[in-house]
Amino acid sequence: MGILVTIIFLCLIGFFIIEIVGTLKGRPLLEKIAFSYGIGIGSVTLQMFCYSLMHVSWSREVILVPWLFLGVAVFLKKKLNRKSLSFTLPKDRVFLFLVTLVGLVVSYVLFEAILRPVPAWDAWSNWFIAGKAFYYARSFDPSFIHYVNNSNPPLINILVSFTYLINGEVEQRLTLLIFSFFYVCILISFYYLLRDIIGARSAMVFTLLLATTQNIIRHAGLYDVGHADLPLGYFMFCSVIFLQQFLRTRSWKYLFIFNLFIGFSTLVKSEGLPFFIISEVIVLYSMIKNREYRKILLILVGSSISLFWIFSVFVYKLPISPFIQGPLMLSRIPDVFVSMVKEFFNVGRWNFLWIAFFLGLLMRKVVSKQNIIYLLFFLQLMVYFSVYLLTPREPVGHIVGSFDRLLLHIAPIGFYLTASSFGRMLIPDTGKKKNPKREVLLNSIVN
Repeated sequence: MGILVTIIFLCLIGFFIIEIVGTLKGRPLLEKIAFSYGIGIGSVTLQMFCYSLMHVSWSREVILVPWLFLGVAVFLKKKLNRKSLSFTLPKDRVFLFLVTLVGLVVSYVLFEAILRPVPAWDAWSNWFIAGKAFYYARSFDPSFIHYVNNSNPPLINILVSFTYLINGEVEQRLTLLIFSFFYVCILISFYYLLRDIIGARSAMVFTLLLATTQNIIRHAGLYDVGHADLPLGYFMFCSVIFLQQFLRTRSWKYLFIFNLFIGFSTLVKSEGLPFFIISEVIVLYSMIKNREYRKILLILVGSSISLFWIFSVFVYKLPISPFIQGPLMLSRIPDVFVSMVKEFFNVGRWNFLWIAFFLGLLMRKVVSKQNIIYLLFFLQLMVYFSVYLLTPREPVGHIVGSFDRLLLHIAPIGFYLTASSFGRMLIPDTGKKKNPKREVLLNSIVN
């Protein structure tokens, strides 16, 4: 019950922020929950980290009371759309069958997540030990970070501490559901994004394919060691969703939420920082090109989140990632390239995701200004390529042991691009007229 309360609190905090900004007016409740979860986690992380810098001891009351005041303000000043708070399923039997299959897969993954304790030393040393230490200290303690030589940003550690605080005890096994819920949120946001483009039935087919991808199931079910990789994939995917909406509508509201997600991604793992830089450069170029100079100030939202952590690293002289401290060894390029390509064809981990992705890429027309997501995808992939040229470890063995986790960061984005390419060929939604808005969205991605 305590874990459920924790998830509800996190979703409510994010929901309050979304309602204040007014970004998702009229959108379904489930979609709002999927985005609220990440915004709530990022906001609480910043709050608890700031408390530590101000030497304010963590407690449930100190953390939750400010958000309760915010919630009261939202309900007093905002008229919530009752229709958007309801949830109805279409009466399409094929669609309901697909929903049932997705539900069974999700149930299996959640059951698998609590079936066993944390399986590997890496997971303990990187995420849970620090979270437990901060919980007992009631603060983010830089001396502990130095002691364990942990170079990871603080979001996952603080999330573990927050979960223990809400529960009032160290409950490690049920805490694992906090990580699995990222999987649920990815599926929900993925479905609603595709539904607006290729229709409900086709979107649910691709959601089922995403849900049953083996490497995603392994991490969502916490059978693997990468407890922060799926959360980073979630934050990066949500960033792409709101980036695309901003490029389409030019609305400052989408730009604001995009900056929240892209800023929070830098607090999950160090791989979020290059993604943040690439994305913000794309947004900055777009705003300068369209002479939207006032909106440039909103970039400060994401930048301040990222710089806040970077500044703390230098102030407290915290460890930095050892994998980027070596010289650039260009002689590794052939071995690194071949080893990375092999992972794309690892059907046992990815089913046929990456094969379909590259086939969909070949089906596309010439790259135009609307294809910015592909550019973002491949630039991030080049970052991973360069890391293996820098790492002091033997590159081929390092790729075999880690590249599947790096691909997990961009897998939802890759799956989305694949679904957009193949969506029109799949089962058409019968009995419906073409939706002009859907056609505009699809053409902006596929053409």
